[in-house]
Amino acid sequence: MPPAQRTYGSSLIRRMAAQPFRYGFFQTVRLLRRYFLTRGTTAIQANADPIRFTTSTRLCFAPSEVESAKFSAGGRVWPETASLGAGVCPDGPDRVEITPGFFGLLGNHGSLPYFYTEAIRQTPRGEDSEAPAAFLDIFTQRSGQQLFQAWAKYKPMLRYELEQDSPITQHLLCLAGQASFVPRHARQSASNAPAEEQFAYYAATFWRRTRSASAMEAVLSQHFSVPVFIEQFIPQWYEIPCAHRSRLNAAAARLGTSAVLGERVLQCDLQLRVRIGPLTADDFARFTPGAAGYLCLQELVLKLAGEAPLFQLVPILEHTSVTGITLGDRHGHGLGRDSFLQTRPSAIDRDDAVFRVHPSPLDNREAA
Repeated sequence: MPPAQRTYGSSLIRRMAAQPFRYGFFQTVRLLRRYFLTRGTTAIQANADPIRFTTSTRLCFAPSEVESAKFSAGGRVWPETASLGAGVCPDGPDRVEITPGFFGLLGNHGSLPYFYTEAIRQTPRGEDSEAPAAFLDIFTQRSGQQLFQAWAKYKPMLRYELEQDSPITQHLLCLAGQASFVPRHARQSASNAPAEEQFAYYAATFWRRTRSASAMEAVLSQHFSVPVFIEQFIPQWYEIPCAHRSRLNAAAARLGTSAVLGERVLQCDLQLRVRIGPLTADDFARFTPGAAGYLCLQELVLKLAGEAPLFQLVPILEHTSVTGITLGDRHGHGLGRDSFLQTRPSAIDRDDAVFRVHPSPLDNREAA
């Protein structure tokens, strides 16, 4: 079937302003709150809420849950009737008055007797003609806010959308061991650090005391959107300090328990290897030392593996991205990383670059 023909400026807020009766009450308030939060509204309070609920004075049945909605910007109606078919208005609404069609104090659905509604409707127009209805709007405003809050209280996804510091997110971060009780707007997260939502999303994995290699592969692969394979038990020679080397007549040199011949020992349980790829040239640059992806991967692996392990990072460059270097090349190839001398296109993916990642970001070393 042909695609929908949408005109320029057919935003959801504009369509809601034109036909508010097509939307449910809770979804209308939800969308409007998200809209105002994106415009810098930091708190929704009873006396500062840009979403106002007014009392209906109609005695007939409303067409839907939302009887009417009036959008205004700077005290003027938004958008004006003449501009409904034009482009998007540069300044959006800063206030919305919603008249619910299913609860209130007046009207056919109100809790007060009908003669209150009739008396307000028959009040002559003047300076004080809107005072009685405005007084009742105080109670309608509180009722509308509490009704929406009660509806959204046990819906975690809504609380995450509408609250800057969602308690559900904090609970998940506590399970993941990454909780921070500092307000979100006061935290200054580094550009290279994973977002706290990532730790909350993988709370079930971080909560486990032991984490398998397959679980780490799944987390890293989904986070970076690239294939990831983890090799375990990578052997590594470690130099024995002089004070711990075996010597004759030494108390620590016992055969079969602590005696070791030589100055080095081979251990296979202290290192793992993370292979990423095949990668394009742009993705390969993300995982080179100092890049944002490299630092983010370092923190995630250290959080997942625990015990501050030493691991090797092997970004695999796909064969189609393997290019030779020439004089005047501006691609910024690095020695031992993605620079190759070749006379023909590569037929295999290259995994020549191996980066040794240490627990401390200041102690990272590189090995080709």
